[in-house]
Amino acid sequence: MTYFTLIVRKPAKLGRISTISIVFSLEQLLGWHCWLDFTMKISDLTTSIIRASEKAANIARVIRREHSLFELLVEEKAQIQKQFCFVQDFKTLADVLIQESIKHDLGKQFPGLEEFVYGEECNQFTSTLGETITVQVQDTKEGTCALLAQVLNGNAEASNSLSDAVHTDIPVAVPEKLQDLLTDIPVDGVGIWIDPIDSTGEYIKGLESSSPKNEMHKGGLQCVTVLIGVYDRKTGIPIVGVVNQPFASKDAGTNIWTGRCIWGISHQGTNINNLTSTVQSKRNIPRIILANDERENVCKAFSNAFDICTTHGCGYKVLCVIDNYVDAYVRAGYSTYKWDTCATHAILRSQGLSMLDYAKTMEMKKSGNVDTSTCEITYHMTGELPGIGAKQWANAGGVIVYSNPDILAKILEQLSAIP
Repeated sequence: MTYFTLIVRKPAKLGRISTISIVFSLEQLLGWHCWLDFTMKISDLTTSIIRASEKAANIARVIRREHSLFELLVEEKAQIQKQFCFVQDFKTLADVLIQESIKHDLGKQFPGLEEFVYGEECNQFTSTLGETITVQVQDTKEGTCALLAQVLNGNAEASNSLSDAVHTDIPVAVPEKLQDLLTDIPVDGVGIWIDPIDSTGEYIKGLESSSPKNEMHKGGLQCVTVLIGVYDRKTGIPIVGVVNQPFASKDAGTNIWTGRCIWGISHQGTNINNLTSTVQSKRNIPRIILANDERENVCKAFSNAFDICTTHGCGYKVLCVIDNYVDAYVRAGYSTYKWDTCATHAILRSQGLSMLDYAKTMEMKKSGNVDTSTCEITYHMTGELPGIGAKQWANAGGVIVYSNPDILAKILEQLSAIP
C-alpha cells in the first residue's frame, strides 16, 4: 500500500502551530482517517500563556471594580468539590470565566491542547433562578454575553462588561529571552494546571495590604494570583510556569491597580525566567512561612530556628520564596493541590530549586541522605487519597519549598526532631 506524507510548516510570527505532519494512504485520502502530529515551540506556548494570564488578571480587576456586580458572583461550592481545609469555600464566576478563557484561547491557538487543560473549577454555575448553566467562552462576544446573561438573570450591563473583558486580547510581545528558544514540544505531550484565582478569600474580601515595598504581604488583594503551570505528561515534571498578580500595586492618585507577571521555563537543560535578581540575601534568622492551622508539632519544631511568618494563598506563599522575601515554605498534610503548585514549581526549577513532597522527603531522611530528584512533586498522577472531585489531586504528602540547599538541610534537621 502506498502512503503519502504532507508536512506543513508556518513561520513562528504568522503561524500558531509550528509543524503539522499528516500521514495517509490512498484509501484514507478518499475518505478514511488521517493521523495528525502537532508540535509547538515552547517559546510560543509560554508567550501565549503569559498573554492568557494578562487577560485573566484584567477579568479579575474588572469584576472587583464593580462592587454591585461582584456581589452577584459569589456562590458556595458544591459539596463534592469542597477542599479539606475550609469549613466554607467559594466559587466565583470570575474563577470560571478565567479558567474557561484560558482554555479557550490556548485551544484556539494550539488545536487539541484544550483537551489537556485542567483546573480547580467546575464550569457549571447556578443562576439566581436556580438554573444550572455550563459556562464556556463562545466564538463571539455576543454569544458569550448571551450565555453570561443567563447566569446573571438578564443583567445586560454586567454581561456586557464581562464579555468585553473575555474577548479583549491583551497585546504581549514575545519576551526577548524567548526569541531564540526554538525547542519543539508535542501538543499532546503536555498538560496544564490552572488556578484561575488563588486566594479567593482575599479576593472576595477586597482589602488592601499596607505592607512596605519589597516585603511580604500578610493578606489582602496583593496575595491573589493567577496560576498556570505546564507539565510533561509522561514524567509529571513541571516545565513552564506563569504567575500573575492582578493586584500587585495601586496608583495612589487614580486608585487603579496594575499587575505583575512572573514566568519561568525548565526544560531539557534550559532554565530561564524573567526574574530581575537571584541574589540571596543573608538573614541572621531565616524566615519560613507556615499556615495558621499548621500542625502544632511542626510549628514547634521551627520555632527556635526560624522566624515564622504567615500569609494567604499557596501561590503567593511560594512566590515569596521565589522573590526572596522568605527562605522557605512548609505545609504538612494535604491542603494544597496540583493547580496550587504546578506554576510556581516550574519557576522554582528555572532557578535551580525544587518543590518536594514532605512525606517522601522525611521518609528518605530517616534512611539516609535525601535525593531531591526522587522526592519532587509530580503532576500527572492522582495522589494517595482515594475519592472523587478535588481530593484526588491533593498534594497528599505535603510540600517543602526552600531557597537553597543549606535552608533545606536546616528544615530537615528541625523536622527530624519531631517524635
